Amino acid sequence: MNVLLATILFGVSSWALIGLFRRLWRQRVGKVWWVAVALSMACGLALGAWCTFYCEYHVGATFRFFSFPVPVAFFHLEDGQWVGFVPPAPLGYFMMLANVLIVTAFATLPLWLASRKGQTDEATGITA
Repeated sequence: MNVLLATILFGVSSWALIGLFRRLWRQRVGKVWWVAVALSMACGLALGAWCTFYCEYHVGATFRFFSFPVPVAFFHLEDGQWVGFVPPAPLGYFMMLANVLIVTAFATLPLWLASRKGQTDEATGITA
């Protein structure tokens, strides 16, 4: 289930980041926009790395997840010991990459919304 979730969110996040770059390129935005994109992405990458490699949260008294938003590993308390369920390395790396990309795409969401403001459809003259 986590692999499916990671794959879907990886695709949506990739589409969002590429779409943002294409939109800003088509609108021929100034340097301020590109600086904002760079800062937003840097913050997203830093936060994504923290969420991926350091975030661990308890779901119950005997269950905890490692990594966010897509859990990479699960831990269950059995007889006073935490037992880990970790996916094979290639799958774990993909899920970690997906987490970083998801958080980075989420960090650029304000730029998506700001780039839509004031944009007009040339054919109808309607502001989107």
